[in-house]
Amino acid sequence: MPSDVPDRTAGGCRRPGKSCTWMYNDACLDGERCATTTVQDSLSDQFTENVVAELNNTYGLKPFVVIGKWSRKKVDFNREINQATLNYPESINAYQSYHMNLENAINQIKQQYGKGLLIDVHGQGVGNFTMVGYLLDSDLLNKNDLQTTLGTITSIEQICSLSNRTECIRGKTSFGTILERNELGIAYPSMAHPKPGNGTFFEGGYITRNYISKINAIQTELPYSMRAGTYKRMNAIKYARTLIDYMTVNNILLKKQQRHQFYNYELSNKENNLLQSMTNTNEQVITCIEDLSNEIFYNIFDYLNGCHLYESFVNLNTRFQNLLIKSFLPLKINIDSKHEIIIEHLCKNIINRNKSRIISLHLSTTIASKQFLKLVTINSLFNRLQSLVINGIVEHKLQLLLKQLTCLPRLCSLNIFVIGQLESFNTIYKLIFRLPFLKYNTLSYGPWRAPITLPVARNEQFNYIEYLNIGIIITLVEVITILSYTPKLRRLTCQQLYGCSQYISTRDIIKLPYLTHINFDQCRLRFSEFELFIKKINSQLRVLHFTTFDNISFLDANRWQRLIVQYLPHLYKFEFEYDEKISNTFQLGPHHQQINQFTSLFWLQRQWYLHLQTDASPFSNNRITYSIHSYRKKWYHLCQHMKSDAHYQQDNSVDMTLQNIQNHVIPSSQRVELIATNHCDFEQYQSFIENIKSLFQLVQITHLNIDLCYSSIDLFIDFIYNLPYLDSLSMSCLPISELNISSTTRSKLQLISQNNRITKVNLEKLIEINQIQFIINLCSRMEFLQIGCTNDMDFELFIRFILMNYRAKSLHCIYLLCLHFPTADKKTIKKIRNMISSETLLNYYSINRILDKIYLHWK
Repeated sequence: MPSDVPDRTAGGCRRPGKSCTWMYNDACLDGERCATTTVQDSLSDQFTENVVAELNNTYGLKPFVVIGKWSRKKVDFNREINQATLNYPESINAYQSYHMNLENAINQIKQQYGKGLLIDVHGQGVGNFTMVGYLLDSDLLNKNDLQTTLGTITSIEQICSLSNRTECIRGKTSFGTILERNELGIAYPSMAHPKPGNGTFFEGGYITRNYISKINAIQTELPYSMRAGTYKRMNAIKYARTLIDYMTVNNILLKKQQRHQFYNYELSNKENNLLQSMTNTNEQVITCIEDLSNEIFYNIFDYLNGCHLYESFVNLNTRFQNLLIKSFLPLKINIDSKHEIIIEHLCKNIINRNKSRIISLHLSTTIASKQFLKLVTINSLFNRLQSLVINGIVEHKLQLLLKQLTCLPRLCSLNIFVIGQLESFNTIYKLIFRLPFLKYNTLSYGPWRAPITLPVARNEQFNYIEYLNIGIIITLVEVITILSYTPKLRRLTCQQLYGCSQYISTRDIIKLPYLTHINFDQCRLRFSEFELFIKKINSQLRVLHFTTFDNISFLDANRWQRLIVQYLPHLYKFEFEYDEKISNTFQLGPHHQQINQFTSLFWLQRQWYLHLQTDASPFSNNRITYSIHSYRKKWYHLCQHMKSDAHYQQDNSVDMTLQNIQNHVIPSSQRVELIATNHCDFEQYQSFIENIKSLFQLVQITHLNIDLCYSSIDLFIDFIYNLPYLDSLSMSCLPISELNISSTTRSKLQLISQNNRITKVNLEKLIEINQIQFIINLCSRMEFLQIGCTNDMDFELFIRFILMNYRAKSLHCIYLLCLHFPTADKKTIKKIRNMISSETLLNYYSINRILDKIYLHWK
């Protein structure tokens, strides 16, 4: 894994009125961070390798094995590509290589055997049991009769017929039951344990969901006790036996004489047999590049654009010519040049000569699209092409292209950006819907509008599109028409959805039994129109992202509650944003009075929490964003775990894993967060805060995240004064030059210190020790303090200062201290322990390191 690949821990960015974007270099100064999962599955790879060894040695089987060795902090292979890679080039290449190998294996299994089984192995720390994921969530599995879940597709549809769903999910032939029969502990679901209950349950992720059209797939979340410890080898043997038993009883495993593996690039014997090179146990010292195996070069080639690959290696020597020209190495072509001569060369000498090897084709510029269509004919020779992206194509050229694409047997993803004058999208969508194997489609047309006047489809099944991204300006009536053509749809995104004056019939119901995700960005519907749409689609919707503005009816929490209870009973993730522009003469309106309704028991039970974000910008472009977010782990949640699960030993020092801590974090009963950002000068910001101060009295804000880079201490103290229910406080920095505050402000500070409820404080960047003294004066009831430290900071001085204040009763409640230290390691822990011991600062305490954070916890 390259060392310079950035971490994904920062996450994505959601800007006001926008959906979340995922870019590694996005500072997100004008938005809110979207969380990513970066917890590593420990020992899952070793457990899988032990299972494979058992299948090989005992049963003579050689399964295809694809293991993601990259840290999950860098790439998450079980997420969609944007969130998985943050669009970092090397991460994208690793991700595509992983899924290319996985898809190649699946295709070979399907071609040679007709059917097979994909097992996605993960580890979990929720409990000492195995979760067997078939894409049925806990709500569905908790039903007494699984026949009532027939509207939800499972990951083993080739095994589960309509008449035996209960049997194949939790009967005697189910994977969970066979796991338990082979003495691998409790498994959910199974005959003995059919229902997972209300606890955390992972029903299957991107990998399981993405490949079920080609192969049976099961995700298993294994407990730590199975993957580690004295019996991990025996558990792997039992797991291998479970696979054999399950595949045998469900008629997936073929007879011995029918089984054989093949994976041949049709090279010479010397340059072939990649699998042998992968399992070769002879260790040789490699002293020059010529000694590297073909397998390593193929892994390197996976990172490269096919055009660059040819230009760099094909004329190097005979060996590389054979590797590139005489093989079936899949090529991923991306033409981003704007020079016609270069594009002509690539089309004639690379694309036209390798049509049958290209699996993805990305035409990034309008000139590239134009030249490609002039020089290359799409025909059946592109028999491996799976993904096509065309950025900039006129209507008549697109229509011709779409007709040609019908002959491609593997084209499953199509992304089109149309340019030029367009009268309507009728013909374009008709042709898209006729593509026989298409599953993913994105169609964009910039800020212009062209109508869709197609009739509503009456066919039971018109196409197999599962993921539809409508990037054009479209009305609700047009969306409903489009959906009538996509009965298999799972995810729908509309980036610019408008209402309409046309009458919408409430009688006809659009049956979309597989639709589980909707994302409406920049939605301009009226609430009544949105309600009508939800009633018409009759779906099993589980995830809803919705951003809108200029329509205050969407801030009616009670109306949302009625809609969700009656028509969205399966909804578990709700992400809602309403963006309001604030004038210089802000006045509270009836819709502001309703904001507090979003903190009622209905919302708290579902762990959907209210967030407010104020954004002060120049030129009177101030805004407030009201949003509802599903529960996300925050920095202050760790304090709850440490407090409830405290174990102290004298002079104790340990390393802890992030997963062990996070799995025990419990969300608070009520949480309203305010994020205050500022891009103005001090006077403008002060005027803005004074203008909206009355809004803060309408809701009990418990968490404040404030940017103080362009603020003053006086304004900050006034801010805190107007938020009496604060429990946690996060600051980007503290203005050093203004810590010597006036006597008037000092008096106000003392009053705040006596009355505020702040128990958790985070300062992202500590520069001087007097900043800590200010925090102590402000938050005398502080229990948890988290500090961002620089490498040259005297952390011993800082810790000593905090502990001396604790002993002097200036901080009588504090018990947890966190240092976010870039170079934190065991030596740092040892220094802290020696200092505490030599100066007798604490008696009973623990020192824990979680990645680059050090936690000091005492009694």
